Amino acid sequence: MQKIRKLLNNEYFNYILWLLLVFLSFFTIDYITRYACMLHIDFLNVKNIYATYFSIFWIIILSLILVFLPKKVGKRVYIILISIFSIYAFALLTHLSILGRTFNIYDLFSAGEGLTYFSDILNHLNPYAFLIIFLSIILCGVALKLWPETRLENRALASIFIIFLCLGFTCKTNALYYLNDTSTTEEWNSYEEPKFIYERFSNPTSSLEVSGLYEFIYRDLTLYFKKDKEISLDEINEITTYLENRKLTKENNHTGIFEGKNVIMIMMESVDNTYLNKDVMPTLNSLKSKSLYFKNRYSPIYGIGATFNSEFTSLTGTYSSTEGMASYFYTNNNYQYSLPNLFKENGYKVNSFHMNDGKFYDRSLMHKQFGFEKYNSFKDYTGKYIKTDSEILDYDNIYQAITPEEPFFSFIVTYSAHLPYTNENEVCQNKMQDKFYNKDDYETSCFKSTLYDTDTFINKLITKLKNDNKLDDTVIILYGDHLAYSYSKRVQMGGNENYNLNKGVYMIYNSKTTPEEIDTLNTTIDMVPTILNLFDLKGYDPNNYLGIDTFNKKANHIVYFSDYNWYDGKTYSGNLSKKDYLNNKKYVDNMNDYVANLIDYDNKIVMHDYYKYKEYVIRRN
Repeated sequence: MQKIRKLLNNEYFNYILWLLLVFLSFFTIDYITRYACMLHIDFLNVKNIYATYFSIFWIIILSLILVFLPKKVGKRVYIILISIFSIYAFALLTHLSILGRTFNIYDLFSAGEGLTYFSDILNHLNPYAFLIIFLSIILCGVALKLWPETRLENRALASIFIIFLCLGFTCKTNALYYLNDTSTTEEWNSYEEPKFIYERFSNPTSSLEVSGLYEFIYRDLTLYFKKDKEISLDEINEITTYLENRKLTKENNHTGIFEGKNVIMIMMESVDNTYLNKDVMPTLNSLKSKSLYFKNRYSPIYGIGATFNSEFTSLTGTYSSTEGMASYFYTNNNYQYSLPNLFKENGYKVNSFHMNDGKFYDRSLMHKQFGFEKYNSFKDYTGKYIKTDSEILDYDNIYQAITPEEPFFSFIVTYSAHLPYTNENEVCQNKMQDKFYNKDDYETSCFKSTLYDTDTFINKLITKLKNDNKLDDTVIILYGDHLAYSYSKRVQMGGNENYNLNKGVYMIYNSKTTPEEIDTLNTTIDMVPTILNLFDLKGYDPNNYLGIDTFNKKANHIVYFSDYNWYDGKTYSGNLSKKDYLNNKKYVDNMNDYVANLIDYDNKIVMHDYYKYKEYVIRRN
């Protein structure tokens, strides 16, 4: 007992004990975060040795900083660091629960939007996020209580500094060694190898897996502040050569079937196949059998902001960048091949409409750059926000603006089905449908009512067009922006647990067109060339786009996702076993390279304004 008491009174022992508590407080945040991610994403592995080495390195660096600070300053710095990292981890796990992926620094620019739906955030809180906060408070409190009253003598501090620094850099070296040593991993797919993920750092979830929390934050910040280099002439030529060498032909059996007709393009918020039936969405369900119905359309999420991602892609024919800023920051890019620009060049009046202000997602600037004459907020016509889609056409001035002098191209983004599906939702407050109401499942009652409200808007629009004798001369393009990721019973109602493999709603309706069900694989990036060919617009060249006209029977139609996985109609690369890979090694390797190149080209097109430089090179030559 006397020996124990003597040990507890030993200055060096207490110092080491305090350092261990500091180390543990930082390591707990990292480990629990990675463990919670592993439970949510099946390919994550909390045992990744390189991630642990990276974390130990950073924790040693942080601990050494605290060792050399005066007690009062050190305590404050420690509290600030623990608070920042624990809150960051809490937010990261909440984001993971809602969207199925972690976030990076660019997502923080959209944080304001998420905070406006506080109740929905509360519904998706991760229990491990609370565990992090709880343990952080306890460990931080104990560490503060045991904080050394005085610093050790210089010789002892120098010894600690040298020993811990050597240990830290040994960990960093080991992390990089194991990261590059593919023999230590069980990954057969080169695009799932830690080295590739770490170097590209384009997928936040898998990047966290290989880096650990602290290295992830460091790399994220480093890449954010690193100035992007301009696109080189070789890169411009490489992309141009790829696009032109495909030699895609414009003409097919659907070319020009809508030539000269008006267009109303409606991107429907959170409308997927979950409740696309005659009870919840009777109008849309009926239109399936009267339209060109694309039954195998996927809507992968690229970049930041799931709604604007689909908006950007369906109007420009390029995905948002997986590496750079959110697409709404590229307000000065050349979008000369976008839908609005080409329709405008062909004599159409082009306008866009949504309930929100133009400053949100910078739509006023972005839509003008896309080619729209004006971005129209419904508030400009009513003096108030219209968050209920069924009320949009109650205002005749809005309807007249949507259907001006012909020909016209009007783009509308709906809103009713936007999260949250709680009593905060205006539709659920005022338009809750009795037939859907279930006091024991308010979320489903609300979600169904919001979908019904959007469906009512579509029905009203078709009725008005018919009464004004405009229906036959108007093509209505209807598609969902993304899956209803915030609806907690989505998988229970038939949705796929893998976010990639959920199909999206997409149909093109005209009262005079022969209905057709299209089986061809397609994604949001294919919409622009498909639509342009259906209208046979002058200036359209299929070789200007990474996406492919869905009706081009000679092309290779695949779906590829921001995490470098792909689906060819039979094989989803994320589900391949090592045996499957070895049996089809050449094909899978070729597909992996093909998809990696497509994503790389897309990033360069968006981040470096490829189309502007392409035109410059063409003029110079």
